[in-house]
Amino acid sequence: MKRTFLILLTGLLFNASFAQNCDISQSGMAIYNAANTAPITSVDAGQNANFRFSIKNSGTDATCSIPANTVLAAFDFPTLAGNVKPYKYDGPLSFVSGYFTWVYNSVDEVLEGTNTTAIPTGMGDLNILVKVKGNANGKGRSNLNLTQGKGLADNSGNNYSGVQLEVTNGGLLPIKLAAFSIVAEKCDAVLSWTTVSDETNFSHFIIEYSPDGVTFINIGTVQGKNQATGSDYNFRYNQLSGNGYYRLKQVDKNASFEYSQVVRIITDCKDKAKVLVYPNPVKFDQKLFVNISGTAGKIKGELYDAAGKKVTVYEFANSSNTISVTGLSAGMYTLYVRSDGKVESFKIVVTR
Repeated sequence: MKRTFLILLTGLLFNASFAQNCDISQSGMAIYNAANTAPITSVDAGQNANFRFSIKNSGTDATCSIPANTVLAAFDFPTLAGNVKPYKYDGPLSFVSGYFTWVYNSVDEVLEGTNTTAIPTGMGDLNILVKVKGNANGKGRSNLNLTQGKGLADNSGNNYSGVQLEVTNGGLLPIKLAAFSIVAEKCDAVLSWTTVSDETNFSHFIIEYSPDGVTFINIGTVQGKNQATGSDYNFRYNQLSGNGYYRLKQVDKNASFEYSQVVRIITDCKDKAKVLVYPNPVKFDQKLFVNISGTAGKIKGELYDAAGKKVTVYEFANSSNTISVTGLSAGMYTLYVRSDGKVESFKIVVTR
């Protein structure tokens, strides 16, 4: 009996040691200049910087390998008081760094990574670079959070680090709006606005629309006229029947920006069909909205994955519809909306 107990105890100690020696870790972050040649602590608005770090299996047992798809990494971007974002992500929507595949979630403004291959002991990704661009004056801290998932020998929980970057010379935009208004012309919303200050350092307006006043999407861009005494602008958008909410994103040449107030308009286009799908990309725990107006009879939706396989069929109403994407894998999908003998297709990106 004593011999059996010692064997069991030895086995338990071996397994505990194994668990402790198979663990995800990170090197801690540093910030480098755009050329990635020297460490920095600040950057001018409109200029680039690189956050640099590494993620690895820090275990010492050669037999310990962290399985694929069991480590989640999240790299966030700060928002200060007044919704000021001192810097923003300026890299590709997705990229691969050896063991990890990264996808940028533009809705939550988080860069998310998953180890798509197993990570052996002592191995990992060296010098992962996250490119950002200075946006407005202020100091903001970005954080890297690692979570090692269930099913591993060692369920390590969170592994966390962060570092602060200061952005200078952001300032306020040089332009001022004297007026911003909208009128309805049947289905169309006609936007008009006027600036009354020097536009020399101004770049462009981004027009954003929302059917609910909560989630806004980019519907167009108007370039600044660069007049010394201000200018008049207008923009026309064929919106859904009913409420429409609009705002202007005013972008300076150094990439700093600010928003106008939100203006509401009501249009009546019951005889003209229109479909709006948003947000896009959509995160797996969000709802995808499919807003439809001006359509009679049955409205059918069909969702296909990137391989052309039909995933789901929907029956839509001539109003606001929601789709749950919780059960979908990350990737590209195509939604077909069929009504009145017509078909519209929408490319949709689902992120984790």
